[in-house]
Amino acid sequence: MPSLSDKLKSLGVQVGARNLPPPPTADTFPIEDTVPGRFVETSGGRAYLAEEIYPPEYRHGHSGLTVSASLQAIAEWAGEPSVAGIPTEHFAFLDTETSGLAGGTGTFAFLVGVGRFEAGSFRLSQFFLP
Repeated sequence: MPSLSDKLKSLGVQVGARNLPPPPTADTFPIEDTVPGRFVETSGGRAYLAEEIYPPEYRHGHSGLTVSASLQAIAEWAGEPSVAGIPTEHFAFLDTETSGLAGGTGTFAFLVGVGRFEAGSFRLSQFFLP
């Protein structure tokens, strides 16, 4: 009766990684060939900046960019009364995309987005870690 090792060998199973083919090379897509923008030097190093200005009537799906609630209602919701007296042009909206949720070593923000109202439009600036 053949052993388990003999059965596995007859199926082509080998011990070790000596005869394995090399892994395929990863495709690379440089950010500058994928997203319109430019490289900028920052105090934290080099970043790739993509910017877009949206008109006030722009909609993403069913949502528009204009603030539909009163600032008083937003201030009450946020529990911060001073928000009601601040012009929307003084707000900044921040979003980060990270390499993981675990935190600690190896987790980093590879994209930081900042949006703000400016001269009647909405400016979105996205900083990509190269």
